[in-house]
Amino acid sequence: MLISCSTTSSSESTITSSSEFTTTSETITTSEPTTTSSTKPTTTSSSESTTTSESTTTSTTTTLADEGSEVDPPKVLITNCPIGDISIDIYELEWTAEAGSGDIIHIGILVEKNDGNFTRVFFTKENNAELITFPTAYTSGTYSYQIDNTDSNEAANYTIEINIISEQQNGDQVFTYDLCFTNYTPPITSTTSIQSDPGYPQLVIKEISTSISTYERDDWSHWSDEDGDCQNVRHEVLQDETFEVVTFTNSSGCYVNTGKWYGVYTATYYYSASDLDVDHFVPLKNAHDSGGHEWSLSKKKEYANYLGDSDHLLAVQSGANRSKGALGPEDWKPDNTEYWCEYAYDWIRIKSFWNLSATQREWDALSEMISTCPEGYTYNDATPEPLLTIPTTTTTTTTTTTTTTTTTTIPNTSTTIPINPGNTKNCSDFETYLEAKNWFDTYYPYYGDVAGLDGDGDQEPCESLPGAP
Repeated sequence: MLISCSTTSSSESTITSSSEFTTTSETITTSEPTTTSSTKPTTTSSSESTTTSESTTTSTTTTLADEGSEVDPPKVLITNCPIGDISIDIYELEWTAEAGSGDIIHIGILVEKNDGNFTRVFFTKENNAELITFPTAYTSGTYSYQIDNTDSNEAANYTIEINIISEQQNGDQVFTYDLCFTNYTPPITSTTSIQSDPGYPQLVIKEISTSISTYERDDWSHWSDEDGDCQNVRHEVLQDETFEVVTFTNSSGCYVNTGKWYGVYTATYYYSASDLDVDHFVPLKNAHDSGGHEWSLSKKKEYANYLGDSDHLLAVQSGANRSKGALGPEDWKPDNTEYWCEYAYDWIRIKSFWNLSATQREWDALSEMISTCPEGYTYNDATPEPLLTIPTTTTTTTTTTTTTTTTTTIPNTSTTIPINPGNTKNCSDFETYLEAKNWFDTYYPYYGDVAGLDGDGDQEPCESLPGAP
């Protein structure tokens, strides 16, 4: 083991502490360690080696020695070693250092890239106390280190060692370390040309990393009412996409009840809002996996409620939306095959606008769907929905010598009004989301959320049940 009185590092590497990461090379900042008064004898040396792949964010903590131990050895634990490959340009490797019964006097970082020396960084308390806070006995600190592959087009394998030394009261030095092994896979930009429009956006092809954060639906706050008119985004979409004047469930005008909508997934007209879901065209989880996991909560909310693109949110038949779920085109396509061409173009355009990537399987499926475009097809993303030829409704025409009257026949979507069930159901009464949704949709158009199943007011009841979108 090498201990140096100076620091050396690659210009591509940064070491920081806590959750506030710097961007300046050879810089480390730490929070003051938490201290707890305790006295322990220190007469022997010990070492420890551990490896973990659990992704967590740590903070400064206090760790005490077990009662009766002569020496509480130091510990170092890498807390977010990737389970699989990394594909983001900069990855913050995080670790926790616990001093045990002695003061930490050395922190070392050794990085091997492609089985060769890449970076060696050593910090000693004697020479670097102003640069980095070294935990004293029975305290701990949290740190991070940047693995930087910015603008790299080559795959790489990494072996990363984090080591520390604590000095006991009798002068003994105790050494321990932790290892992390991971690989970097650079993103690939698709070179596949788009039929009919070679200048159309080409998505970055990147496989979903196993090291990204877990998707949390609550982070993507949706169906907001930013203009305060009591109509949330769902009902704004229903009004925007209707072909006839809508009616509302009550005089408040907050919740759309009836109208006329064309479900592009099923090529069918619908007249009751309860038959429809408002679909995030590129689903929230898909956006998360494709790069949205790096977004702030405010940007996630913006994406979830975005009305600036008529294709971003679509009123579609509820069964089709639930069948789609969070799936991409590689695993789900609309039953309406005539819509495949436009679907693929819309998907690419929306992902490109939000700077989201695609997997290779996803891109191959999009290319396959575009191959169904009619000869001479020209994509017009500014054309109001629906872009397809809409089936003609049944009409009756009466002609006199002076007047022609045209009447459009609208199917009666309900035969009888159900009896108000009152507050008789809880989410625990249903085994699946679909079961809860069917019950909810039966009564909501007439009585609203009488059972209180829709806590956030987005007309999606019992979202904790299996099968929720």
